[in-house]
Amino acid sequence: MAALLVFQAWHLYPMAETDSLWFLPPAVNYAKHLGLINNLYPWAYYYDPAGGYHFAFYSPGFPWLLGLLAPEASARGVYVVLGAFCALTVLLTSLFLDRVIRERSSLSPNASWGLGVLGLLALGTYESSYNLGRPDFLATLLILIGWATVMRGKSFRWAWAGFFLGLIAFVHPVAALFSSVLLGLGLAWTLPFRTVLRKVVLAYLLGLVVLALLFVVSPNGWHNYVSGISHHAENTLVHDTWGDPYKDRLPKYLIWQSYATGYGFLFLLGVALGIRAFCNRPERPRSGFGSALFASILAVFIFHFVAQSWDRSYNLWLFTPLLLLALFRFGFDYLNVLSAPSSRSLLLAVVVAVMGMASLGFVHRTLLFTLYLHEQETAVVAHQKIAELLADRTKGAIGVSKSLWVLLDDYDRPQGFTLHPEDLGHPRYVLLQQRFTNFPEAPELPCYRLIYDDFDPDEPRFLGIPLSPTQPSYRFAFYESTEPERLLWR
Repeated sequence: MAALLVFQAWHLYPMAETDSLWFLPPAVNYAKHLGLINNLYPWAYYYDPAGGYHFAFYSPGFPWLLGLLAPEASARGVYVVLGAFCALTVLLTSLFLDRVIRERSSLSPNASWGLGVLGLLALGTYESSYNLGRPDFLATLLILIGWATVMRGKSFRWAWAGFFLGLIAFVHPVAALFSSVLLGLGLAWTLPFRTVLRKVVLAYLLGLVVLALLFVVSPNGWHNYVSGISHHAENTLVHDTWGDPYKDRLPKYLIWQSYATGYGFLFLLGVALGIRAFCNRPERPRSGFGSALFASILAVFIFHFVAQSWDRSYNLWLFTPLLLLALFRFGFDYLNVLSAPSSRSLLLAVVVAVMGMASLGFVHRTLLFTLYLHEQETAVVAHQKIAELLADRTKGAIGVSKSLWVLLDDYDRPQGFTLHPEDLGHPRYVLLQQRFTNFPEAPELPCYRLIYDDFDPDEPRFLGIPLSPTQPSYRFAFYESTEPERLLWR
């Protein structure tokens, strides 16, 4: 799986999703020594207090590190590094999962390893979704490494915890908030409250020092980040809620979302087994007050950062490796005390069904990749065709679908849009992808002339089963404005 993730990333697969427009172009620009800027997405200008396109609305650790490590100054180079982060998470999770199975499983070796493989397939649904382009995937890796370091440390564990909290906050602030509460909750199980309070305060203070130092040495300056992040957080985490958070959105984001298929059930199963393990412990937490306090804060965070707008459920899924490890540990412990064969079989059936459903996203994406490799319109071919179409034409602004930006070499002219080019006003040219737009044929755009059409009306199928409304390829249509006098920007 780790090798496959890197191989897919080299082929710029899966195609970039909406949030990639926020986070990945700055990494490409930094790899080109142009600075940590995002001149591809108009909203970057809105959140830049310096009045430019500086990446200032979010902690810069993710795009900055991608740009530093990219083997080539291109979208593919950034994609490969991101795929490598996910591959490393898979390898580390398999290493830790191997230990849990060896120490706790009472099943036969074949059954034990079979469950382990199924667990990794479930993890693959999340890790193969790096095309979202979000910092979640680097945060997940840091959370996993930080957890392992703190758990296995023999001294100054609070210092290691603070160091990793600072790193995580530099990449993903919400992940750092969740991690901080989980640290306190874990300590409250084994230590008195005064000791817990002292250790977490020291860890939090060290984390803030590490975060401040990283901001100081990072591109774009301390002031820009403080102002830009505050402005963005106010708009997205305070005012930008969806009204009724449960209507229509709960099933979509907790069950059917492509990057977390069935993860809602996976989460509920892990929580249920964890509660069962807690209730059956011979000893109680050393700090009942501390446990209740941090559990309450965790519930508030889940409500505010997830449940108020279920499209942000990715704030939960970045803990998937730890969730799987907990599920296996508590699941085996529960299985070992069940004496009735029917009860053991029922528990195993539930676990297999839940992890099997969670694996569907990875299996589906892998099947589509095999079709992508046989498609004529790969990233390389589409890149060449776009260069030919633009070569002899008058320079002008280009409206670019959310995935096609990875095929462009210059980000000065294009502006990205998610679905509708009308969002940009009236660019001179439009590059409209077929993938994700679900158009069987290139649509007519008012005031535009269709110059190039490579849409394929056939649905991709496997054994006669349709896998997607459109081909998993870089097929696109190219349009030119028929009313240049309407151009809002040139």
